[in-house]
Amino acid sequence: MNMDVNKVEKQEETKKSGSKKVLYLSLAVIAVLVVVAAVLAGMGDSSGSNGDDPNKVGGQILEIEERGDVVVVSTAYGEIVYPFAFSDMLEVVSFDDRLEFYGKLESGDYLLYTLWFDKEQGTPVGTVQDGQGNERTVYMEICQRPETLNASDTNAFFAAQETVNEVIESLLG
Repeated sequence: MNMDVNKVEKQEETKKSGSKKVLYLSLAVIAVLVVVAAVLAGMGDSSGSNGDDPNKVGGQILEIEERGDVVVVSTAYGEIVYPFAFSDMLEVVSFDDRLEFYGKLESGDYLLYTLWFDKEQGTPVGTVQDGQGNERTVYMEICQRPETLNASDTNAFFAAQETVNEVIESLLG
């Protein structure tokens, strides 16, 4: 009978050892899946460069220059200025016929407003001269707030959208 007890104990130890191996293997597989999911989620982030955001393809994200309490952006149509407080929140993308202004919010990048040049889109706001000295009519188009924004992003969206006044005033100078 003593042999039977030893045999049973060894079988139980083998079962426990096998169960631990299965547990460790399962945890390793889960860890690998979590890492793969995190990498894939990072690849799908659309808040990066214009190559990642299909709305910005074909445009050039313009560099900002900080000058005291304002930010200056040089464009083919002149310099635009807006408050420094929005330097991390606002992104300007230049196209041949327009400037698009994006709010960089917690939930992603959202188009706030567009300034069109010689394209009757939106409301006319004045004229500017381009780099070749040609007079171009400027039209402003304000975007609607996306319904999916949470309260915090809604407030940030409207605050960033208010920069349109300073931008137009600086551009039309």
